[in-house]
Amino acid sequence: MSEEYELFALIDLIHEALLDGNVWPSVLTKFADLTGAAQIGMTSRDRQTGRFTSLAPRTDPDWSAAYNDYWRHHNPLWLATCHWPEGKVYSLDALMPRDEFSVTPVFNDWWLPSGRGLGAAGANILVDSDLYRQWPQRG
Repeated sequence: MSEEYELFALIDLIHEALLDGNVWPSVLTKFADLTGAAQIGMTSRDRQTGRFTSLAPRTDPDWSAAYNDYWRHHNPLWLATCHWPEGKVYSLDALMPRDEFSVTPVFNDWWLPSGRGLGAAGANILVDSDLYRQWPQRG
């Protein structure tokens, strides 16, 4: 199939996921396949309720649970992503120098063992202007 066909199929799948939340794992997997990504995830945090959710269909559920329960509070990248404009792709390098991130506990104890490398990229779909002020800081 052509890349154009695959892209349109992904767009159709995204529209389907908007109506049926159970389709999101397929969306993420297809997006990862189209971009050649080994790992992919989507996270959400509601600052009013403090609820954090993540979806990472290629990540072992135990690794996802460990991240959601502990490591997300100790990931220095989170606060940096809150300041990034909606819709603009960022790389790990734009958030923090690789040499600094590669010595953090989250990198050595969770990120690397869970199969992630330093070639990470992301984008914010929606950012509440108060999010970074509301983000709980834990040491």
